Amino acid sequence: MNCYNQTDVKRSALFTFILLFIHINILCAEGKQVMYGVIIDQNDNGPIAFATISLHHQADSSLLTGTTSNQDGYFEISKVKRGNYLLRISFIGYQTRMLQVQFDNQNNCDLGTFPLKEESIHMQEALIVAERKKAQTSDRGTTFFMNKKIYNSSNSGVDILTHLPGVQVDLMKNISLESSTNIKILVDGKERDVQYLEQLDAKQIDRVEIIRNPGARYDAHITGVINVSLKKREEGMSGHIFSEIPTNAQEIFLDPTFGLNYNNKKLNVYTSYSGKLRYFDNSEENVKMINTDKGLQTFNSVLDLRQKNWKHNIHMGADYYLDSQNQFSLYAFVCPETQSFEGTANMELNTDGSNDVRESRDRLEKNDYTLSHYSIFYKHLFAKEGSEITFDLNYFRLRGENSILYDSQESTSLNGVKPHNQFIGFRIDYTSQLASKIKMDAGWKSQLRDMKDRNSSEFSYQEDIHAAYLAFSYANKKWNASVGLRGEYAYTGLDFGEKKEETSFLPNVQMGWQVSKKQNLQLNYRRSLRRPHVYQLSPVATSIDPVSVKRGNYDLIPASHHQFSLKHSVSLGKSHLSTELYYDLSKDVIQNHAFVNQDDLLEYNIANLAERKEFGFKISAALSLSKCIGLTPYLKGYRRYDSPNQQARQLGIVEKNSSGYELGCSSRVNLNDNLSASVIFQYNSPTYDLQNKRFSDAIYILALNQSFKSGIKVGISSAIPLKKDFTFSGVRSKGEDYYSYTKGQVHVSTFFIRLQASYQFKWGKQRAKIERQNRVEEGSQGKGF
Repeated sequence: MNCYNQTDVKRSALFTFILLFIHINILCAEGKQVMYGVIIDQNDNGPIAFATISLHHQADSSLLTGTTSNQDGYFEISKVKRGNYLLRISFIGYQTRMLQVQFDNQNNCDLGTFPLKEESIHMQEALIVAERKKAQTSDRGTTFFMNKKIYNSSNSGVDILTHLPGVQVDLMKNISLESSTNIKILVDGKERDVQYLEQLDAKQIDRVEIIRNPGARYDAHITGVINVSLKKREEGMSGHIFSEIPTNAQEIFLDPTFGLNYNNKKLNVYTSYSGKLRYFDNSEENVKMINTDKGLQTFNSVLDLRQKNWKHNIHMGADYYLDSQNQFSLYAFVCPETQSFEGTANMELNTDGSNDVRESRDRLEKNDYTLSHYSIFYKHLFAKEGSEITFDLNYFRLRGENSILYDSQESTSLNGVKPHNQFIGFRIDYTSQLASKIKMDAGWKSQLRDMKDRNSSEFSYQEDIHAAYLAFSYANKKWNASVGLRGEYAYTGLDFGEKKEETSFLPNVQMGWQVSKKQNLQLNYRRSLRRPHVYQLSPVATSIDPVSVKRGNYDLIPASHHQFSLKHSVSLGKSHLSTELYYDLSKDVIQNHAFVNQDDLLEYNIANLAERKEFGFKISAALSLSKCIGLTPYLKGYRRYDSPNQQARQLGIVEKNSSGYELGCSSRVNLNDNLSASVIFQYNSPTYDLQNKRFSDAIYILALNQSFKSGIKVGISSAIPLKKDFTFSGVRSKGEDYYSYTKGQVHVSTFFIRLQASYQFKWGKQRAKIERQNRVEEGSQGKGF
């Protein structure tokens, strides 16, 4: 039976409309008469920003119009009629140029490149030292600018993020934003991941934009965006090396990186390596108490394991700049990874106090994976300022093998899976400056996911998501507003049951008011979705231990979220302070629950159980306490109300109200020009849903770094000092007829210390990369842990 006809017609019509709209705007953008060019330095061919360009009548030299060049030296003058003109180019410290220009009836006139010659000016030597502003808020989000204090305290791109308010990075370098891992990472507008950030040298990053209310451009499940912008490219050869030296064989946390980059005027080629080596002890404790027909069963188990991780990321890429308006990029990385958990598993089962089972087994778990990613990216800047189009094609492939071996004197058991996952994603994004104050964004995205188990022909999962979006924005000196709509069609198919289809429309509205030069208000509304994962959908029962099983739920539907927020931002000198009030309404919330089934087993299941109302506040800041002290605190406080639906009430689940907070702070002190100290602290209070409490310990890291003019930097850091047992994950669950408690811990020495060394080298000169955006200038879950 064909179940796609009606849906396909709707999708085809929507897609045709988007393409037609884009095509019309492209024709409009290209149909206007524009003259443009690039201003460069005659000596080093570097771009000259803020040069003055004026257009004059050739007959009487009267002024017609004028403009200035941007950071890339690019300028354009629009709405020019046919005729003969004089073009005047000037900039302080350079000789002024006057040229004759003949403008014919073609649509656009490329004036080419204009080199300016330096003008000798004799004056006394002066040294000007100014500190960069910490952050600035725009209608998209908050942009944080990197400075010497952050560079001195960081080695990689991931280290940079630990100094930004609201961004959390754990000891395994997993990144979350306000406790959510459903985030998008962009680097110069290209979709990347944490592996890419790990291989970046900290000093390559110019600024980071944090978008906490993503617009219609982003996927329905995305809760935040981290947009990293790199510095201007270095013409010539450059690179960096970073390594760590363990001080104790009992715990090893190493993240070595190496990067090499070469580029000329047209081509930028780079390769890099980033590794992740982990050796440490951890344990998992489980306690379960179950009321059954046989009596009260009590189950205790303890896993004492030695965890080892070997992960090697090899990156390769090239950026080719056809001209000042066209960029073509290729990127690939291959990541082989091996994990092992070796130790003992001890368990004991009692019924009404009498011992039924007591067993100790050797346990060995191995996970071998190879992840590869290939990307093709193209960007074109139209002659009209603010108009551009990008194409991005990505392919991911994961191939692995997982096995768990239990061995004792009585028996040996082996379980295993061999996953094979593929993902293809394609997107096109178009931006058009319809008028001086009005902008349009439109685009299309398709992603196809396929998952199989090479050990079992019965498991097969397919997920296809197609989306289109359209957004309009308006901005003047006082007000800005945007409205967008995203439509998503999702198809999900497992190897059993009916295939699922759903179509969702997700509106997004933003309004901003520039109260003064230093203050602004922002009002936001967004509707988003959380779709269930494949492992949440599979109804196949899996045994956990002798007293419990788990299974998914194929009847899960996406949870819908409505988010409202009011944000106030203020600049205080070089510092920045942001306060926000928010209210979230979530329906059909997906939550885990447990019950004692007819076989007297504790069954863990998942369902759409609740409606959640949450309100609270967020405070974040980037503070400059002095020229040598920087502080970035973050605080979120909230109150939640979880109301069970009919299905939850049938399971005896009652409503749950809870409060909580998230706290983070990064402090950096430059003791002198090259010596810096830093402290990072992160903690989330326990979180609750209808049946479960989740908790973990605070993370705090102390570091001291010494930089040298030769490009060498050495440092020492200590994570969670004075705390031998670190709880990285804990869950407590309680129902009418059961109690369950699970806690996972890492065991380290009293002073967990790492020595670090890095070296940065370069030969060449700066050359600007292609970009079209407004720059703000400087003023003065896996297994185990």
